[in-house]
Amino acid sequence: MERSRSVLWGWAYIGGLLAADEFGLAAAVLHWPSAIAVAAVLAIAGGVAAATIPRRWRRGPQPTAWVTAGAIAALAVIYLHARVPQPGPTDISRLFQPLSESSNGVTAPVNYLVGTVQGRVLTIPRQSRADTARFELAVEEFERRDGPLQTVGGRLYVKVPRVAAADVLPGRTIAVTGGLYRPRRPANPGAFDFSAYLARRGIFAGLSADDAEAIAVLDRAIAPGWWQLRRRISSAFVRGVESPRGETIASVTLGRRATDLPPEVSDRFIRVGLAHVLAASGFHVALLLAAVLAATQRFVRSWRVGIGLGVLMLYAGLTGASPSVLRAAFMGAVVLVAMAGDRKVNAVGSLLLAAVLLLLVNPLWIADLGFQLSFLSALGLLVTVEPIAWWLNWLPVRIAGIVAVPVAVLPWVLPLQLHAFGVVAPYSIVASIITTPLVILVSYGGMLGAAAAAIWPVAGSAIAWIVQFPTLMLLGVVSWLASLPGSTQALGTIASWHMGLLYLAIVVIWQFARVRRVWPLVLFLAIVSVLVPVVVARATLQQVAVLEAGREQVTVVRERGTVAVLVDVAPERGNDDEAVERMRVRATNVATYTVLPFLRQQGIDRIDLGVALSPEAAACWSEIAEEVAVGELWTEPLAVGERFALGDSAIAVRQVEPLLLSMQLGTASWVISGDRLGDSQCRSRSLQAAEVLDADVLLWTGSPIDYDWLRALDPEVAIASARSVARCARRQLYRQATDVLWTGRDGALLWTPQGGWETFRSREAIGD
Repeated sequence: MERSRSVLWGWAYIGGLLAADEFGLAAAVLHWPSAIAVAAVLAIAGGVAAATIPRRWRRGPQPTAWVTAGAIAALAVIYLHARVPQPGPTDISRLFQPLSESSNGVTAPVNYLVGTVQGRVLTIPRQSRADTARFELAVEEFERRDGPLQTVGGRLYVKVPRVAAADVLPGRTIAVTGGLYRPRRPANPGAFDFSAYLARRGIFAGLSADDAEAIAVLDRAIAPGWWQLRRRISSAFVRGVESPRGETIASVTLGRRATDLPPEVSDRFIRVGLAHVLAASGFHVALLLAAVLAATQRFVRSWRVGIGLGVLMLYAGLTGASPSVLRAAFMGAVVLVAMAGDRKVNAVGSLLLAAVLLLLVNPLWIADLGFQLSFLSALGLLVTVEPIAWWLNWLPVRIAGIVAVPVAVLPWVLPLQLHAFGVVAPYSIVASIITTPLVILVSYGGMLGAAAAAIWPVAGSAIAWIVQFPTLMLLGVVSWLASLPGSTQALGTIASWHMGLLYLAIVVIWQFARVRRVWPLVLFLAIVSVLVPVVVARATLQQVAVLEAGREQVTVVRERGTVAVLVDVAPERGNDDEAVERMRVRATNVATYTVLPFLRQQGIDRIDLGVALSPEAAACWSEIAEEVAVGELWTEPLAVGERFALGDSAIAVRQVEPLLLSMQLGTASWVISGDRLGDSQCRSRSLQAAEVLDADVLLWTGSPIDYDWLRALDPEVAIASARSVARCARRQLYRQATDVLWTGRDGALLWTPQGGWETFRSREAIGD
C-alpha cells in the first residue's frame, strides 16, 4: 500500500507538469490566472478520484492518497509556472520595449537594433549548417550605432561566421558587432519554436553578424570547465583520423556536444532512426558501467561501487550533464548502491524516482524532448524487453537480446515522435539490429581512446585510428540504409489527445493481462487511427498554403492527392562570390527550416510538381530532393504558354516579365507573381495580361502595384509573401475593398474551399 501510494504521487507530479506544459504554462509569458485554473481542475480531479476509484479498486490507494495526488499535481503546475525564466530589469531584451510608429499608424515594438555587445562567453562555439558558429554570451554592455553606451545584463544567443569565432572560448570577454533581434515565434506549421527553446534557457534576445571580423577579443582569460577535457578528447580523435570519422567517434562516445559533426552525417542517422547513437544516453551509460564492473571484478565491493560512482559522475560531466544522461547515471548509481547493500532493485520505481528528482531540480525539463524520449525508452526496456525476448526464445540468446531491445522501445517512443515530428523511420528496427555490434565496438573503443587522450592526446589519436575501421563500417551501413527508398515516411503530426490515447492503450496492455491477450487488435486499431486520416487527406484535400519565408515566396498546393510546390528566392545584391554564397545559404535555409518541416507536419512524402520560379531557387530544390521524392521538377526558365498538370487543375504561365502564373483550384482562381508589379517597363504587358485574367486571389511579393493593373485584375483577396507590404499597395487594395494578408504579419496562410482562409498566427493586436 505504501509503495502504490508513493508511485501514485510520483505520477501525479509528472502528470501535473505535463498538463502545465500542454496548456502553454512553460512559455516565457507568465499568465497566473491560467495556471491557477489548471491547478484547480487537477485538484478537483483528485477529489473526484478519491470519491470513485477506491470503491472499485479496494486494494489500491485510499481516498486521502488520491486527494493528496490531486494536490501534488496542482502544486506541480504552480511550481513549473513559477520556475519559468523571466527577463530581469536590466536584461538586454528590455531594449526592445520602446514603441515606434509602424507603417500603418499603429504602435509596434522595436524588434531589431544594430550595435556592439560586450560580454563574457558562456559556451563553446558550435557549428551551424550555414558555416556559422553559435554560442551564448553573458552580456555586460551594449552600444547602439550612433547611440549611447548602455549597461545591460542577461544572456544572449550569438550567431557569427565560423571564421569569426576562431578565438571564442568560454570565459573570454569579447565585443560583437551585429544586429540585435528578438527571437520570433514559429510562423509556419511544423516549424521549431526556437524562441521558446531559448526562453527556457533564460535567453530572450539574439545577435547575428555577417562580418568575418565582427568579434574583437578584449580579455583572453578562459574559464576552466568540462569543456576543456571534452575539447582535448575530441581534438585527439579528429587529428587521428579523417573527417567525418573522427567526429563520429567523438559523437558516439561523448554525444553531439563533444564535436561538430557534419550536418549531412547526423541527418543520415536521424533518417534511419539512429539519432540516439549520436546522443549520450542510457545505452552508453550501461556500456560504461558494464565495462567498469568487469574491470574491477577482483576489487572489494566498496571499491567497485566507489569507482563506478566516480566514473558515472565523470561521464555525466564530460557529456554536458544532459537530462537523459543524468537519468541514466542516477539509475546506474541506484544499481551500484543496491549492489553494495546486496539488495534487489525495483527498476521501474527507480526510473520514476529519477524522473521526479530531476524534475524537482528543473521542472522545465518536462518540455525537453530528449528527456521525454530517454524516459520512455528506459520504461520500454524495463517492461517490454523480457516478454519480447521470451517470444524470441527460438533465437540464440545474444541475438534475441539485440532484436528485443529496438522492438521493445519502438512502441513507447513512436507516439511522441509522431506528435513532435510527424515522421517514422521504417528501417529503424533493422538499422538498430545491424548496427548494434558496430556501435558497441565504436563506443568501447572511443571510451578507451577518451581515457588515453585525457592523459596523452597522441595515444588517443592512435586508438582513434584503430576505431575508425568499425566507424567506417557504421557510416557505410547508415548511408546505405538512408539511400533506400522510403527510409523516412512522413505521416503528419498527431494531436496531443491522439498521442495520449495511444499511450493509454500501451499502459492498459502493460498493466492488464486480459487486454494483453488481444494486443494485436489494439495494435491494429492504433495503426488505423494514424494511417486513415493520412490516406483520406491525401486523397481528398484541396489546400493552398502560403508559407512565411521572409523575402522568399513558398506556395504549397494540394489537389486531391497531387502536390505542387512553388519556390521563389529573391536575388541578392551584387554578383561577387559572397553574394552568391549568401543567396545559396538563403535558398538552403528555406528548404531546411520552412518547406521540409511543413511537409513533415502535413504528412507529405512526395511532391508531384516542383517549380523554381527563379534561377536562385534551384539550390532550394537540391536540398528538398534529398529528403522528399520529387516527380516533375522544373528549374529551367519558364516560357509563356507552359502548363503544369495538377490533378484536375493546372498551373499556366501567362507572362514572364513580370512573371505571372494562373491557377484554378475549386471555385477560386489565382494569379501568382514572383516579380514587382509596378515597374514601368513591364506596365503595358502586365495590364494586357490582367485584362484577360479573372482572379479571386492575388499572390505577390508585397511590392508596389500599378494602379491600372490592379483595377483590371480586381482580386477579392491579396496575399503578400513578404515581411511587409508597400504602403501605396495596401492603400490601393483597401480602396478596392480587397482583403490584404501578408506572411510577415499573419504567418503561414492556409486556404481550403470549405474553410476559406486561416492564419497561423493569431490576428489579435494586429491593429490593421
